[in-house]
Order: sequence, then C-alpha cells, then structure tokens
Amino acid sequence: MKERLQQIVSVVGSIENVTIIEPFTIDNTTVKGSLEVTVGDRKENFTVFIERPYPAQFHNMETIRFLNKDLIIYDHVNADGSICIHTSHHPSLMEKLHIDIASLKAWMQKYLIDQSADSHYEHVITPMVAVSGIRQVMLFTDLNHVFKPGDHGTINYSLLAEGKVKGIRTATYILQSIKVKGEDVECKWNKGYKALHPHQGMFVFLEGPPVKNKRFMVEDWDDLNGVLPQDFVDLLAATERSLRQQNYLKISVLLGYPISDNEIHWQLINVEKGNFPVFVDKIAGARTIHITRLKKQQILWGDTKNCSYEYFFGRGLLDSKLTDSKILIIGIGAIGSMVAQTLCRGGCKKIDLVDYDAKEPGNVCRSEYQFSTGVNDKVDELRVQLNDISPFIETAGNVMITDGVKFLWEDLDGQKFFREYFNGYDLVIDCTADNDLAHLIDRLELDANVVNLSITNHAQELICAVNPNLYMSLVHVLKLLNKEVEEDLYNPTGCWNPTFRAGYNDISVLVQYAIKQINLTLMSAKPLRSFYLSASEGNDFQIKSITF
Repeated sequence: MKERLQQIVSVVGSIENVTIIEPFTIDNTTVKGSLEVTVGDRKENFTVFIERPYPAQFHNMETIRFLNKDLIIYDHVNADGSICIHTSHHPSLMEKLHIDIASLKAWMQKYLIDQSADSHYEHVITPMVAVSGIRQVMLFTDLNHVFKPGDHGTINYSLLAEGKVKGIRTATYILQSIKVKGEDVECKWNKGYKALHPHQGMFVFLEGPPVKNKRFMVEDWDDLNGVLPQDFVDLLAATERSLRQQNYLKISVLLGYPISDNEIHWQLINVEKGNFPVFVDKIAGARTIHITRLKKQQILWGDTKNCSYEYFFGRGLLDSKLTDSKILIIGIGAIGSMVAQTLCRGGCKKIDLVDYDAKEPGNVCRSEYQFSTGVNDKVDELRVQLNDISPFIETAGNVMITDGVKFLWEDLDGQKFFREYFNGYDLVIDCTADNDLAHLIDRLELDANVVNLSITNHAQELICAVNPNLYMSLVHVLKLLNKEVEEDLYNPTGCWNPTFRAGYNDISVLVQYAIKQINLTLMSAKPLRSFYLSASEGNDFQIKSITF
C-alpha cells in the first residue's frame, strides 16, 4: 500500500493546475487527501477518496471520489458533495488518475464556469426510506390528462410482486388510476394487469418538485407546509381519522409535478398507520382558529419508475409497421414461440396465437417454454409468458383454427369465414411447417401480409416465403434445396411425428436473423419478399441470405 500511496502522490503532484493541500494518507485500504484544482480563474478544493479496487470500478461505482459540499447547488453533485463524473476505462493507475482529474476539470468548466444545462432531464435526488424494512417501488405510465397545480384526490394501485434488491425486501406496485375532479384517469396497462386487486391511496400535483439546493428532495414534512395545498393537508387528516379502525400498514401518496411541457413525474411517499404527519394548530385571536399543519417528521420517500410505452421499449423498439400491427402467429412450437417473444419484447401490442398442441417436457430444450409449468396447452402457456414480459400486450388464443381450415375447406361459407378471419389481422405468420395449411391459406388470396417460416433439418436453412404465391415459392425453394424428403429426423421411442433435428441456438440464430431482415425491409418501406437463410457448416459459421 505504501508503494501505491507514493505513486498516487507522485502522479497527482505532477498534474498541471493541481495542488495537494492536504497530504494523502492511508486509512485502512482507502487513500485520502485534498486537492486544489484550478480551471481558468476558478479555484476549488476537493477532498479525494481513492478506494482499493482503483483504477477498476467496483459494483458499477466509481472508486475515486472528489467531494466539495459547497458545490451541491450545481448539476451532477451528489448529496454527500461528491462530483458525479463517469470516465473511461484504463488499467494503469497513473493513466487513470490523469483521465479522472481531466474529467473533473471538464466538469468544472462545463457546470461551474460555463453554467451549462443538460439537454436531457435529470431527476431530482430523492432519499429512499424502507418502510418496516421493505423498499417500496411504484410503476406508472403516462396519463391522458392535463393536471394543474393544486389538483389532488385518490389513486388506485396494485401489488405487482415482492422480491429482494441487494438483500432488502422490495415490494413493487403499479399505479392503476388517478381520480381527479370526479374523472378516473387510467394507466395504460393491458387487461391482465388492470385486473389486479386494487388498493386506495392519495395524490397531489404541484408546480414543481419540493427541493432544496435545486436538486434534492426535502426530507421533512414540515418543509411542505405552504407547499402542499391546505385542502390536501386536511384530506390527510381526514384520511387518518377514517382509517383508524382498519387493518393496514401504510398508505401510498403520489406527489406529481411537470418535468417538461408534455411530461410529468410522480414521486412516492409512504405514510405509516399511526404516524400521519399532521396535527391541529390552534391560532389565538379574536376567536380561536384550528388549522391542520404538517409535523416536523421524516418523509418516507419511495421509488418510482416511469414505465410508459416509449420508455419501456426505449432500447429495443421494432418498426411501427410491426408494433402497430395486429399479428396472428399460427404454430407456436420452437419457431413460433421465439417469434412471439421477440415481437413482444420489440413492442408489438396485439399478438394472437394459434396451436392445437400441448407443451411437453421434450419441447423445453429448444423453445421458449418452461419445465416448471408442467404440461399445458401451448397457447395458454405462451400467452402467460407474453403477458409477463410486456404490460402493454393484448393476446388471445385459439386451438381449432388450423384443423378448421382443412375440415371446412370445400364449404364456400367456410372459405368466406376463414378469409374474413385472417384478414382481420395485418400480419399472419405461419410457423407450422404444414405445407397443406400453407397451400390452403395461399388459396384464400388474403389482403393481409402472410409470412411462412420453416426450418430444414439440422437448421441448415430457414425459409421465409411471403404472399402472394406463397405456396409456389415455398415448393420452389424446397426443390431448389432438395429438401422435399427429409432424412435423419428426430423420431424417439413411441408413436411420434418425426421432427427436424436442431437445438435452441441453431434455431434462434436463424429466427432472429429473419426477423431482423423483415424489420429492416419494413423500415425501408419496401414490400416483403421471399428469402431463405443458409447456414454454413463447420467451425467458420456464417449465414447467407438469398432472395427468391
């Protein structure tokens, strides 16, 4: 450690416009000292802490900190006065010190001297407090309502799940609706999440966040006297009285405020039973006036997350021609289940599923199903999975359609019914590998886009045929690939329909490639064309796309 200390002192002392004003020492494994840093005409002092893992990060935290509590009013300064800088990696202690001090100087120039403001919004810093040892998190979406300062009323919210974060019990809730001036304004979850058991809480809307030093939420209810509308403070007191005989641990209060011209943020406050922060103040005068005030009492701030659609899918949204489409996936085995989950995670909002089959244990190894759920209809199990992934997706399932098409094909009314059924979708994706079904669907001459996805044995090729002339395109490429009669299929003990040999990785890499190509085609506003993917054999794996 002494050698490390000497190296730090040597490097820091050699950096231009940096002066050591308090010698660096070792406290256990932490190196501590103080610097004066000069940028232009501005001089600032910083206490420096360098942790043992430095120059490496540790648990996604910076292992060097520069502290000055006098700068807390400026942007990117934490509550303890540490400057929030994120610097590039370097394995060398010497080079990393140069990088980090250069970043500190850049922060001084940008925020102290130039007084720059970030183009993106930075949330105020809120001290989270566990309630009875449980961390509270509230998820919400955008609400289609123009809130005004002073608005207040009730909310409905539901428990979503319980778990742990870094060993701390965590309860996650979702906001269901806010009642303001008699109107119920709902969050935009799907039907499954809206059906969760509701609890009632309260809300109040302000002009802005109640902060000190511009960026830090107040920590005491007394600081909210004169900030919260008196009607809301009275409502708090009335709520306490009405709930005294009821069994509950806490109620949730949402405090909202605008963060831009078209976006608001909600912050969670928890109020424990028997610990409401209100009291009646008697004001003497010509006649005694009783007014409800807020106590000097710690605010139990919780955490909130804006889960609105654009944030939820902000890092992975597919093209709107997919996400806004009503999609039907026929056949949800290995290929179909992967397609469904990928589209769901890409922001698609309406996916219906068709499959007559049940999920068996042997399906799990190469599809998106789970062993722990036992034997179920594929349609039912995959619908649950999609709902678990996205709170914005609506799904329906059908186990009869594929057989119905074949059974009623010669009936004109049957053809009319299925033509109308399939045309009720913008996109139909057939993953059944059933050429009879592909032939009949193609003969319906649908207005909807139809995509047929199938994989050859050992996942050597993935074929993507599209309408019109889908069936002839499929037959053509199968002949071209000499894949009309497959050999060496998987055919275990018992009476099974033989199926192709391929593992999860073999299938998924081709399915993802195909979806990528379809999405790029739609993004470029070009019509979908039939293609197939050919996977090379051997150690030098490559995928070649051939349009036909």
